[in-house]
Amino acid sequence: MQGYNNLPALVHWRITNIATETGTSINVFYSSRDCTASSVPTDLAYNDRRCYPVYWTQPYNVDPTLDFFHKYVVDRVEVQDLTEVSPTQVTAYTYLGTPAWHYDDVEIVKPEHRTYGQFRGYGRVEVRTGNTGHTVDSVHDKQTLTRTTYFRGMDADVMPNNGRRPATVRNSLNEEVTDHRQFADTAFEKEVFNGDSVSRISTSITVPQVLGATATRQRANLPALTAELTGFSRSRTITDLAAGGTRTMTKTHRYDALAG
Repeated sequence: MQGYNNLPALVHWRITNIATETGTSINVFYSSRDCTASSVPTDLAYNDRRCYPVYWTQPYNVDPTLDFFHKYVVDRVEVQDLTEVSPTQVTAYTYLGTPAWHYDDVEIVKPEHRTYGQFRGYGRVEVRTGNTGHTVDSVHDKQTLTRTTYFRGMDADVMPNNGRRPATVRNSLNEEVTDHRQFADTAFEKEVFNGDSVSRISTSITVPQVLGATATRQRANLPALTAELTGFSRSRTITDLAAGGTRTMTKTHRYDALAG
């Protein structure tokens, strides 16, 4: 964080352009900074901003000190035909809610230097595709919209004073499922809309489950490290009908008991 602890900015490369062999230019645009040296999160266990704490040994120091780093997310990707034969393809991302930051549960980090620096993403992300700046016969291109709800694995996260964080994920049907650590990065629901509107065409909901543990190892000052098999208990596709109501297709999964 530039200016925090009176330090200069640290420069890191990010991909902003990819030139393909077929003459296409892929341009990546990122979010702006969410924090400044004078405005950083104070309650790290409940950090809701796009910057995060890290202990590191700064120049001319012996011991690590707390610093903050920015987190950038992709706002937009443009695929441009440099020959201008095809219109530019635009994909835009909207992140709903606030980001999740998990406690550092990596054993190589000393206990006194662990903090809430693991980025677990956003719970819901909207993706819009289509270039509204492009027209054909004076008609602007339409956008498509999908909204995906994700698990982030935040349940039972380490909290101050030996606490544990309760966390669930809710879908559009108001159903809740525990945000188990093994479900992190798994999509819970994907909604498809009729263009960029509130009129929904369909939604797909998949409920994961933990089948059982296959190995466990105790760790000092951290929860036990457990290897677990996961699967899906039920998946549904719900289609909104033009005449009103919905049509639901359900698939139920069953598994044999784990072998000893």
